[in-house]
Amino acid sequence: MRRKVLLGIPAALVVVGAAAVVLPAQAMTGVPVSAVTASTDDGNVPANTVDGDLATRWSGKGDGAWIRYDLGSSTKISSIGIAWHHGDKRKSTFLVQASADAKSWQTVVGQRESSGRTTDFEVYDFADRAARYVQIVGFGNTLSDWNSISEAAIQPADSGGENVADPGADCAGPSDVLDLTNWKVTLPTGSGSKPTEIKQPDLKGFEVSPSFVAAAGCESVQFRAPVNGVTTSGSGYPRSELREMADGGSAQASWSSTSGTHTLVAELAFDVLPKVKPHLVGAQIHDGGDDITVFRLEGSNLYVTNGDDSKHKLVTSDYKLGTRFEAKFVVAGGQVKAYYNGQLQTTIASKFSGAYFKAGAYTQANCSNSSPCSNDNYGQTSIYKLAVTHLPDGEEDVTDAAVTASTHDGNVPANTVDGDLSTRWSGRGDGAWIRYDLGSSTKVGSIGIAWYRGDQRKSTFQVQASADAKTWQTVISQRESSGSTTDFEVYDFTDRAARYVQIVGFGNSESDWNSISEAAVYAADGDTGSGTGSGTGTGSGTGTGSGTGTGSGTGTGNPGADCASPSDVLDLTNWKVTLPTGSGSKPTEIKQPDLKGFEVSPSFVAAAGCESVQFRAPVNGVTTSGSGYPRSELREMADGGSAQASWSSTSGTHTLVAELAFDVLPKVKPHLVGAQIHDGGDDITVFRLEGSNLYVTNGDDSKHKLVTSDYKLGTRFEAKFVVAGGQVKAYYNGQLQTTIASKFSGAYFKAGAYTQANCSNSSPCSNDNYGQTSIYKLAVTHS
Repeated sequence: MRRKVLLGIPAALVVVGAAAVVLPAQAMTGVPVSAVTASTDDGNVPANTVDGDLATRWSGKGDGAWIRYDLGSSTKISSIGIAWHHGDKRKSTFLVQASADAKSWQTVVGQRESSGRTTDFEVYDFADRAARYVQIVGFGNTLSDWNSISEAAIQPADSGGENVADPGADCAGPSDVLDLTNWKVTLPTGSGSKPTEIKQPDLKGFEVSPSFVAAAGCESVQFRAPVNGVTTSGSGYPRSELREMADGGSAQASWSSTSGTHTLVAELAFDVLPKVKPHLVGAQIHDGGDDITVFRLEGSNLYVTNGDDSKHKLVTSDYKLGTRFEAKFVVAGGQVKAYYNGQLQTTIASKFSGAYFKAGAYTQANCSNSSPCSNDNYGQTSIYKLAVTHLPDGEEDVTDAAVTASTHDGNVPANTVDGDLSTRWSGRGDGAWIRYDLGSSTKVGSIGIAWYRGDQRKSTFQVQASADAKTWQTVISQRESSGSTTDFEVYDFTDRAARYVQIVGFGNSESDWNSISEAAVYAADGDTGSGTGSGTGTGSGTGTGSGTGTGSGTGTGNPGADCASPSDVLDLTNWKVTLPTGSGSKPTEIKQPDLKGFEVSPSFVAAAGCESVQFRAPVNGVTTSGSGYPRSELREMADGGSAQASWSSTSGTHTLVAELAFDVLPKVKPHLVGAQIHDGGDDITVFRLEGSNLYVTNGDDSKHKLVTSDYKLGTRFEAKFVVAGGQVKAYYNGQLQTTIASKFSGAYFKAGAYTQANCSNSSPCSNDNYGQTSIYKLAVTHS
């Protein structure tokens, strides 16, 4: 049996909207807009979205890029019309928020997709509200991570108050947003020292405005407690707060810090603070007598407390109201570990019993220290996700350390260890990773991954292990999931000691998203890692975050064993390779069909694991008649490799994307070219490394654009050229570096290792002095 050494927590809610109303451009007018700003743009400025011209646009790149409309004063509004750039060719993912002050934001249209069918206005309705600011937050589209809007129009209130396009209309109450099976709620209403309590089964479907309601879009639950609210006998402060229960809500939860492992994960935001004394608690652990530790906001200072020490650990001094974050408590072995967005903040040694979790809005102010003494003076939180797990002693679990990721879209990395196959982590783009910290060095031998929508598409990925999260070893080289199951697929590798294990994603057969429902790292099983294969497993979970996952499989080892040559790694159909071997000024050239299946070590080989192709050119290598420098380099061809590619910068669009790393530089003159555009006579522009300085060149100007002065050998990056309209745009990891105006023809792309040193300027003059690159991905398009 595999022993799982990784487990974790929370639950997720995915909101899918109804179809939008589509109106032709001429039918769409809106309230006046006094100013338009955006978090970013590429020269297509935000004001283009209110110029009445569908041929112009705003474009901003990346998850969370926003465009904001200032209406000039508070205005009652009801919907927004958006005309998406290329809206008939792709779907854009977005949400819409409104605010009175551009500081505290309320989501009025939850995250959803455009229709992908029209460039006209799509209208998204929401409950009427007063707002001065409205912003659209983008999360890319089905083709790229760009957010592009041609026009936007905000509509005045229609008094309908109904949510046509927002799925919040179907949300009956908080229990439709959070799993409240094992909770009760205490409200700031009632009389004397007896605030209202709602328990199961009455809690199901219950809500009361404004104390305890499902927010617009069903994405969160709003908790509000005014300073004049009713308090319990044990506290002078009002609360709208959940208290953990057990047995389906029929009994009070009661557990010990010295027995088992007890975890709370709450994704929440502090929305409003009481006046004068702006203190508010959002999540806490309580024992039989008092609170043990809480997440407490005082103004802009967010603390984790320790008993009466309210300022025990300052998490941040710059918390902005409305900012969503993940609070996590893990209790085991007489200790409490508190995490903020996956990062450990403090470890509190404390032995206690009769314990339970709480979450909501526990206002730390009342009429004696905060004014006005009215319902309008309150503390408010929003809780987006809430999950609790309790594991018995002896259950293998070393993940009270962090689960982190390079990126996510709100489906956070911790979702992959919550025991719930209905939640997921999602990160976009080649090389997006999710990382598991096992807490200490642990001998591991396999990993189980349950892929989101794994029965509908294949995901491309690799797995790496590390002792220090700095130096990584690939233990499962790039491969695909089966595409046939949403249960665990188990991938075996040679047993090794590691503290960190990460899955690196390269998109799936439908899109460039990487999405994992659950993952489990398994202990060493004595496998040597030889051979190839795959395994399957099963996993189950519940919305509360409890669940199990098991898996079994036969050894995969390294799929590189089946990799015969570079053409098994890269599509070389329309390429030829020039090698630093041969004689005189006639280096070896290998063309199609001979290039298929060809390799020669060390100049041109598939690297271990089939994840890349290694190109090596020594300073004493054979050179072409037109250059004094050796190369191991691909040259673009056409017609299946039978003809030389030849295109123009003024006709069509021509794109090269190369994912590569500079591995080794020649001595004395450490200069190396990795990718380039060449015309009929000379290079137009190249990615060139000189020591640690990475440049994009412009003809003979070898230092035209410094990309980075701190390039470290072996660092993988994406180089991209886009040629159109007499211009070359060069990108590094998706960021535009330079635009070069140049009209040329007879052009072609090149990629590999073009060593910019030889025996006249670099020593020793031997095969051991060389430049080397690794190319992981290579793609060319002409349109």
